[in-house]
Amino acid sequence: MTARTLSVLLLSLALVAPMAGDASAGARQKAPAARKAKGKKKQARKARAKVKAKSTARTTGSPADRGSRLRSKLFGRNSAKAKKAQNKKPNFLTKRQAVRDRQAKTKTALKEGRVSDAAVSASRSLDRDSRGKFVERGIKKLTMRERFAMWRNARKVRKSATRLARKRSKAGDIQGTKDALQGLKTLEKGGRLGVVGRWKKARAEKRAFKNSFRAARKSLRKGDAKGASELQQFASGMRGGTRAERRQLRKLAKDAVKLAKSYAKQGNPEATWQALNMSAELNQLAGRKHNAKQYERIMTRSFTTGATILVKEAKADYKARNFDDAAVKLAEANNIQRSVEVKLSRRTRRTARRLTRKLGPRVTKAQAAATRSSLTTSGEASLEALNQAAAGGKTMKHGNTSEQVMLSNGSR
Repeated sequence: MTARTLSVLLLSLALVAPMAGDASAGARQKAPAARKAKGKKKQARKARAKVKAKSTARTTGSPADRGSRLRSKLFGRNSAKAKKAQNKKPNFLTKRQAVRDRQAKTKTALKEGRVSDAAVSASRSLDRDSRGKFVERGIKKLTMRERFAMWRNARKVRKSATRLARKRSKAGDIQGTKDALQGLKTLEKGGRLGVVGRWKKARAEKRAFKNSFRAARKSLRKGDAKGASELQQFASGMRGGTRAERRQLRKLAKDAVKLAKSYAKQGNPEATWQALNMSAELNQLAGRKHNAKQYERIMTRSFTTGATILVKEAKADYKARNFDDAAVKLAEANNIQRSVEVKLSRRTRRTARRLTRKLGPRVTKAQAAATRSSLTTSGEASLEALNQAAAGGKTMKHGNTSEQVMLSNGSR
């Protein structure tokens, strides 16, 4: 480092030192003012936080506390007077108590599944009470928000009724479906359904009609003929005399024939007759003639299978040394062969002859008391009732006896 460079460096240090001292002195003078301004900002933040905490505590309290504070502040302690004043003086920012009560009543009815009651609550005008009398005039002047609340109330009922009508009809719930459809009718009568609402109501009724027939067919496949008949009557009451009803009745009649065939395979003549009788009635309602020859074949097969099963059971009872039971069942099988023209297999006939020779007097005694046999009696009575139910039925010959076996008023 040369002497010239050293002298320049010393000169620069001498010039910078006084400037640094002046800056530190100015900073020391400005520090109290900055601290004071910072403290004021902190106090302002604390004040704002305190105000916010108070407002939050007021709004986050229980609804009962907030409502009681508001009523005591505006109307005093008399709640009846508060409701009256609130109904008389509409506020465009809030809903009056009458509108709130109507919404709560409708909501409760929907939660409990009472759609028709909810529809009555949503469709009745606010200017009349439950008896139809006019209430105070102030309630007639509804604000826009209150009118929107009532419209939304009716829309909720309509949606719930449509959904429940579809769901309940699919499950085969007749009373529930009636309740939902009655709710839609109440809304329409009260003028709460627009063009779209009336279209959706008609669509819901159509779906309920189809679902009821489907539920009837499902019940019939399970063997519940009584439940299927009730569902069919309910569905026919909705859209009776239409082409859609006749089509559904024909489908149900075919399912009844299928059920009769399954009972015939099991050897149950009484249940077979009931299913065939139901099929004949459904065909008559649909304006069609049943197939008498098909019905006769099904009944003949039912009697044949029933007699075969009785012979097998009699053989098993004989082997188990239950001679009385074997004789009763063998007598029932013999009565079926004599009264109805059935053709058993060669093996079954041979088994029946052998058992008759072995049991002898027991079979004769059982045949004397065969009038109280459930299978033969119910079978012959069923055949008679079938022929009586047919208009202009013919008598079917079976062997040497003249038994009215089938409905014979014409085939399909």
